[in-house]
Amino acid sequence: MMFNPTKKLLVTFVFLALLATSLGQAAWAQVAGGIPLDPTKLIVPPGFQISVYAQMPSTPRNILFTPSGTLLVALMFDGKIAAVTPDGRISTFVDGLYNPTGMAILGNDLYVAEMTQVRVYRNLDPAQSQVIIPNLPDGDHFTRTIIFGPDGKLYLGIGSDCNLCIEMTPRRAEIMRFNPDGSGEQVVATGLRNPVGMRFNPNTNQLWSTDVQFDHLGDDLPPEKLEIIRPGGNYGWPYCYGERIPNPMFPPTWSPTGDPNYCATTIPPAITFQAHSTPLGLEFYTAGMFPPQYRGDAFVTFHGSYDRTVPTGYKVVRVRVQNGLPVAAEDFATGWLDGMNASGRPVDIITGPDGALYVSDDRANVIYRISYKGAAINSSGVVNAASAAAPAAAPGSILSIFGRDLYSAVFTAGSTPLPTGIDGLSVTIGGQAAPLFYASPTQINVQVPAGVTGRVDIVLATAHGVVSLPIDVSPAAPGLFVQGSDGTGLIYNYSRSQMVTGATPAGAGDFLEILATGLGALTEPIPDGVPAPSGHDVSTVASPRVTIGGVAAGVVFSGAAPGTVGVYRIVVRVPEGATGGASLPLVATMSGQTSNTVLLPVE
Repeated sequence: MMFNPTKKLLVTFVFLALLATSLGQAAWAQVAGGIPLDPTKLIVPPGFQISVYAQMPSTPRNILFTPSGTLLVALMFDGKIAAVTPDGRISTFVDGLYNPTGMAILGNDLYVAEMTQVRVYRNLDPAQSQVIIPNLPDGDHFTRTIIFGPDGKLYLGIGSDCNLCIEMTPRRAEIMRFNPDGSGEQVVATGLRNPVGMRFNPNTNQLWSTDVQFDHLGDDLPPEKLEIIRPGGNYGWPYCYGERIPNPMFPPTWSPTGDPNYCATTIPPAITFQAHSTPLGLEFYTAGMFPPQYRGDAFVTFHGSYDRTVPTGYKVVRVRVQNGLPVAAEDFATGWLDGMNASGRPVDIITGPDGALYVSDDRANVIYRISYKGAAINSSGVVNAASAAAPAAAPGSILSIFGRDLYSAVFTAGSTPLPTGIDGLSVTIGGQAAPLFYASPTQINVQVPAGVTGRVDIVLATAHGVVSLPIDVSPAAPGLFVQGSDGTGLIYNYSRSQMVTGATPAGAGDFLEILATGLGALTEPIPDGVPAPSGHDVSTVASPRVTIGGVAAGVVFSGAAPGTVGVYRIVVRVPEGATGGASLPLVATMSGQTSNTVLLPVE
């Protein structure tokens, strides 16, 4: 159908009048009133700390670290870019700008987006300024977000010039991209009411953007959106909201196609948030300070509501990401909102060179630093207790977990069954309690529960916070114990009634007992944390293949080591070809998994 702007305006005004009458004051509530900031009332998860990093002279919006570690802060209403050095000194980098917000760095060049143009400062020198993108639209929704993509292009997001309308202004309600010199303009995506926070997912190289939605549809509509941007994508505004729901204020029949099913042709949000939260900043966390379970997740700042009877937002949320997609959102930093009043309004969020998160607040006029000081598992800190390497986990096996602040003392289990929790520490694997062998501030040894398989989370609940890490539990993950620092296996020679060492080597035809873990299921299940019986042998369901010096050794028995928890024994006969007066490599393979290599001294 043909679009009639007069009809559009008339219907809109009538609809808004009816809406105001039906909702009363609910549709026109204002932003929460301001109260003084008390940083001690801000709440972050256990182990995290939030503090004021810098007190700014006026309202800080976008923030960006330079390669030297200086924090640049856009003081939008002052027309300045301020510089905060690592030692806390604040100065003006450049002034005389028109509502600067977005900043990006390419090489050593700083790009700054003002309301009506983008300019570049070569070599981070305020005297080397050049406008590369002129004639950006003026007016409402004044932020201009810029970011460089993996393709080397400069991406620019600009919101609509209204709360809700059919956008007629070029370069509005869309994301564009340019060459670094400002040439080659292309439209990337449309139908985005206000794409403020833009970041590329470092694991997928896809562009994500927050998308602030419109007002005056009630307390709980429309939901705010987080979008994954597809080139050429249409995200539905103003004709659709939420999960591609037709907008009663601007029905799809008013769309360029006039199709009543227009919304079905648009791209749905990746995830939605509470209406009127005003999601602005977006950051993916990839640094090493936070516990591993935070890496790859996104953080979003909620600036806070304008159009809601009960204020909402005024916080930072964590968006959990799995397989490149957002799956859930949860509060991360709160405490600014107190009833109908708020002491702060988070705006932008970035990762600092130290691995902390930095958040700007344009109500309290501060920059916060959110750091982590609590328990943490090392990124590669879950290993097979015998091999000290991956593959780490199999049902019934022993794991070593390395990190910091894991436990406040040193604990060694003195009896069996092993405890599944001690004062200030418990461990679950795949949701099942894991028996504890040993705990210290930097290491914990546990048994993998027998019923756990597949991709699961190992979760440590400590006095310094709860930390987790995903691990793969395989049917078998053989690890061979070693003795000493020379790599000799922990091997007993039945034929000679002695441990195998360099001074007491094994000989061809000898029967050896090799101690291991991670050999998988047993023919007779043994409860977790309980030692194997001493009165009879309990064998493994499958049998490993053992080679000595590359020659297959006959496996006589494979099963639980009597009187132990999580320890297995493999009884083999040394092949006739295993001679030479040296130490030969010994390896066990089971269910497609190969153990670490230990050394077997032979005559």
